[in-house]
Amino acid sequence: MSLHAIATSTLASSALASVSQAASFLSHPTLDVLVLFVLIGGGLFYAIVAGRRKIISSLMITYMALALFPVLPVATLANSFGVKDKSVVFMVSFIILFVLLTLFLGARRRGFGQSSSWWQIFLLSFLQMGLLIHTVLGFLPSEKTAVLAPFTRTVFANPNTHLWWLVAPAAALILIRRLIYRDE
Repeated sequence: MSLHAIATSTLASSALASVSQAASFLSHPTLDVLVLFVLIGGGLFYAIVAGRRKIISSLMITYMALALFPVLPVATLANSFGVKDKSVVFMVSFIILFVLLTLFLGARRRGFGQSSSWWQIFLLSFLQMGLLIHTVLGFLPSEKTAVLAPFTRTVFANPNTHLWWLVAPAAALILIRRLIYRDE
């Protein structure tokens, strides 16, 4: 066999193995795929639909939900109903609290603001989605986060990134506000 034939067969077998792995991965989607889909798809959709004012309002509501959630009697309710996996109850309760606060306190304006730049809207949208994903995955017990892909576990489910996820959206808001005032 020639060197070219060996290289071609090696490339073909590695390509087939990659396709086989991709097909296996797509036929059994994991939580990691859902996390990336929510981050990318949700971030893009939210940026296009909501606009800067609504996203800023949503970020403030997220911080409010994070402050209110620890004082809610979620664990007591889960115990009274005999729920064994409290992480799901915590996740659903936080999402319900977030949605209720958004409905009652959210900004009513739609679309892009006059002083909005596209990169500002997308940055805030992705930070909002990342903060929500981090918060929801933070309710998972460590044995469930251990099965996540290394990227998802490190970026979203790592308790050491909690401060980063809390500070990054606020820092982006401060930066964007300063840029807007500088341009005016």
